Amino acid sequence: MSSYLRGPFILLVVVGLCLSEDAFGQIEPAMGDFIVEENTFNWPNDIPEKIPVRAIRFGGQERFTEPILRNQINAETPDWWKQQWAVAQAWSLYNFSQVLPHLINADLPRWDAMILTQQLQQLKSFLNAQGYEDARVHAHVVPVANNVFWDVWFHISLGEPTTISAVEIRLVDAASELEDTEGLNWVRTQDVDVSAEAQIELREQGLGLLFIDQLSRAVRLKNSTYTELDMLREQNRLHTALREKGYVYAQVVMRSDLGEQSTRRGFTETKAKEIGFDIILGQRPIIQEILVDGERTVPKKVVQRELTLQPGHYFSETEKRNSLTQLYTHPLFDRAMIQISEQSDDEALTLQVQVKEEDLRSFQWRGGLGYFDRLERSFRVLDSYQLFRTQWSWVHRNLGGGGQQFSTELNLSYFERYLQADYLFPYVFNTKSSVRIHPFMQYRDERAYNITSSGMGSAFSYVVNSRLTGTFSYRFARNDESNVEAGQGIPDSLLTYNLSVFNLSSRYHSQGIIGYNTFSVQPTIELSGLFGEGDFSYQRLLLDIRKYTPVGNTSVFASRVRGGWIFEQNRDSLPSDVRFYNGGSTLVRGWARHSLGPKEWVERVDSTSNGAISRYSFVPTGGKASLTLNLEWREQFEKWGGGYGVVFLDGGQVWANTESITIKDIQWALGAGIRYRAPIGPIRIDLAYKLNPSSEDLGIIPGVRGKQSWARWALYLSIGEAF
Repeated sequence: MSSYLRGPFILLVVVGLCLSEDAFGQIEPAMGDFIVEENTFNWPNDIPEKIPVRAIRFGGQERFTEPILRNQINAETPDWWKQQWAVAQAWSLYNFSQVLPHLINADLPRWDAMILTQQLQQLKSFLNAQGYEDARVHAHVVPVANNVFWDVWFHISLGEPTTISAVEIRLVDAASELEDTEGLNWVRTQDVDVSAEAQIELREQGLGLLFIDQLSRAVRLKNSTYTELDMLREQNRLHTALREKGYVYAQVVMRSDLGEQSTRRGFTETKAKEIGFDIILGQRPIIQEILVDGERTVPKKVVQRELTLQPGHYFSETEKRNSLTQLYTHPLFDRAMIQISEQSDDEALTLQVQVKEEDLRSFQWRGGLGYFDRLERSFRVLDSYQLFRTQWSWVHRNLGGGGQQFSTELNLSYFERYLQADYLFPYVFNTKSSVRIHPFMQYRDERAYNITSSGMGSAFSYVVNSRLTGTFSYRFARNDESNVEAGQGIPDSLLTYNLSVFNLSSRYHSQGIIGYNTFSVQPTIELSGLFGEGDFSYQRLLLDIRKYTPVGNTSVFASRVRGGWIFEQNRDSLPSDVRFYNGGSTLVRGWARHSLGPKEWVERVDSTSNGAISRYSFVPTGGKASLTLNLEWREQFEKWGGGYGVVFLDGGQVWANTESITIKDIQWALGAGIRYRAPIGPIRIDLAYKLNPSSEDLGIIPGVRGKQSWARWALYLSIGEAF
């Protein structure tokens, strides 16, 4: 082979080697290795003091996965590309006796005997903490490619885990009672031994069997594997249960030395131990004073009124969380912290509230691209301005000195322009209530019509608790529809109309992380022209139900049902902007925004230098009933932090009249996508395929044109989850 071709040939082969498989892979430790035991520093004399480590592997057990064990290694480990480059170097030397170019920072990490034994001790400590107190760990150090680099095999022998044979729970009023436990009068209640003094304390405080039941749940640890992490979790759970009832000075002492026994069955020896929890109640103080620090522009009483913790009441962890939630959701405060001031164990409690205010005034600008599905003709550079959109917002906090907020927002794009002001009163008659007043002006260019709207809205919101919120709002708007191309069933004289709408909605979500392991339901009732003050009288009912179910550690199954119904209108038809529409990146994927459901085709004529050109398109007409169904499987990528993939099945329909609803009309789309969790929210790309499109969806106009290419496919680029 020519010397000019030899170098590129080797490089191509090496690249292929890196992308295919490990030419020097080891399934089991090879001959010629040496073994390092825990607390042993024997290092062969013919081996360098520090060896380049190409791979770290684990064997001998199947209880713990390799990623879990690898996380216990605190020494430098080789990156994937360093491993592949080392293999390529060795392969080039072995086959061609040539050295590849040296890359910066491509050297493998070097380990010595000290580093190796430290990793053995780390693994042993981890296994002991998981209940395998008899676990043994040793390492095989394997030379590879004529000692060019080395593989380290950690061999683990777990043995039998230590189990918990008994759990003893003792409840006392003061720590001094534990100095002479034999002289105390104990009463066993629901597996908890309660001292006489503790019985008196619970009786005086009105705490009965329900409180004892919370403490007795520690007995569930019996017959489980003993792990330090589970013991710590249970200790924290008991401590939280005590603080929830106001025992802020309570102590929970764990004992794991009550007894231990070994049992041999054949060649297997099992261990079991008895554990115990000593619970010391201490004082149950009443909140006497709440001190506030960090406020700059509002009186301290504005901070204090946001708290659900109040003087004269007992401390509660739930009320502390609710207080912090109220402070964090307040528009003026950026940070908040509630602490118990350093004080003696007495009957009075002082709380310290630390807050940090937001800047009084702030301005924000955002820009981006969107509305890709609105480019119906062949894309031209001159049309690109239609894709740009921008948002300006200005906020003035603490206007009036009572924590109120005034803001303005301007959204500009070719298809939508929106200007609104908003005045927020975050406190009405308690910290859970708020009122907003917002005048607005809006222009929208939809597929089937254009609308200009202006008016005034107001909303009263009440936060019942951290999971349930209700809102009652009213909106009066003057609307002017124009360029109505399809579905017009009202005279032109009514295209300019008033809407007077009352709206009642609520939102409930179960405990957990929203979007991961929760259930939520959001019903909405909309009443228009209730007292004859609007041009149209109708009622709209909407319901949105979502369920997020984690599956294993890396998967989430998400589902949503969303439906709407319009009834009891006083005219044969409704304005275009009142009807339901479906389709788009957040509803039924596979269809462009508003394009799922009944449609009519229209002809538009463009005048060009070459004469008039007719363009045909379908525009949605909307309807009085709508249904959206979403099923989505989200899977975390193992080797891409923050990245995950999805597969989804979306379905839905819009019906022109409520009398014509049939399940067989539902249209479906199947798709997949990828997500990346960015600071601004999940960035997502979805590709959907229509399973049962209508002839209108395929762009077919009988006698005019046939099926349009790629009509079954839809691509979405968005920020935020679909639901």
